[in-house]
Amino acid sequence: MEIEQLIRTVQKIDILNKNTSKHKSGGLHNSMLKGRGITFDAVRKYEVSDDIRNINWNVTARFRETHTNTFVEDKERIVWILVDISGSTAFGTKVSSKLDLEIEIAATLTYSCIKKNDAVGVMFFSDKIEKLIKPAKGMNAFGNIIKELVEIKPGGNSTELSNSLRFLMSIALKSSVVFILSDFLSNNYGAHCKALAVKHDVIAIRIYDESELELPKLGWVKFREAESDEEKWINTSSEKFRKNLRENFLVSESYFKETFRAYPGNMMTITTGENFIERLFKFMNAR
Repeated sequence: MEIEQLIRTVQKIDILNKNTSKHKSGGLHNSMLKGRGITFDAVRKYEVSDDIRNINWNVTARFRETHTNTFVEDKERIVWILVDISGSTAFGTKVSSKLDLEIEIAATLTYSCIKKNDAVGVMFFSDKIEKLIKPAKGMNAFGNIIKELVEIKPGGNSTELSNSLRFLMSIALKSSVVFILSDFLSNNYGAHCKALAVKHDVIAIRIYDESELELPKLGWVKFREAESDEEKWINTSSEKFRKNLRENFLVSESYFKETFRAYPGNMMTITTGENFIERLFKFMNAR
């Protein structure tokens, strides 16, 4: 996808948000992301109108005069978008590949957040961190992210989401909103997702192609394993092959759902043949 085409697509989606905001709970951004919090500011002497729940008892005991904590609204929200570019994301039998869909969703989320003056950072990963864009605000930041989204290519390695989550936890010291865009074809990320969710608002968007569950019966077909680059002939009409394919898909799907079972409003699934805009709107309303 060309950069101009992607920007035009995102801008149309933004117009759609504005036009439907009366019926869609205020648009993509306000419904999708949780509100900002408050952070500690200072300690001062207690006044009659102050909330007694904010009294600082340690300072009060030390100076023998009632003191209270004061807070300010946290004006800046940091949004991280993790984009899976492992070899398996190059697969797609519908309008686009899984990676193409990830790119469009990432661009949409970036534009929506940048318009609200949030700082957006992007991490591209496979079995390692492929590229990191530090969080930044403004349309220049949007342009830089769009450029990287358009130019990025699938990696040749396996999906190891746990490595990326560990790294993110080490650098994201402030509570953030974290979007994970991936096919989640891995089974070792559960503990790290749960650990990340303790401090951050983690939203998982699983991308898959319907043929990964039910491949058409095409007879003998040469396939190239995207994550190992190995080529082999496979009888797609074989019931054993089709059963294994279906079971492998259902195992990864089950692990994904189990991982986010405690956060049902923070996970969604989109196929490559769907209109992702409609799915995002439905998801935002649920949140």
